[in-house]
Amino acid sequence: MPSVMGLLEERERAARQRVEVLQVELGEAEAVWERFVIARETVGQILAEPRGSAEESSLAGAGEQPVQVVAAGPVRSCRCGGTGLRLMRWRRTTGGS
Repeated sequence: MPSVMGLLEERERAARQRVEVLQVELGEAEAVWERFVIARETVGQILAEPRGSAEESSLAGAGEQPVQVVAAGPVRSCRCGGTGLRLMRWRRTTGGS
């Protein structure tokens, strides 16, 4: 029959291993969270820019046409592990519609 101390040490080891696994998962989750924060801040900065910004006019002057977001939908498959990220479909704006 195992001793009480032996059983406690075994449970302590199991608990420590679980903590180590959770710490790794937490680090990975924090990295993903940080990427979302950066993406949100970047999009916020871009959306806060005036519509006739200098960058846009320099692109138009170089023969480039502005890009407009026309729709977004759920990701069907991606390397991100299916976290529900959304992809944007882009359409070049033309003088017509």
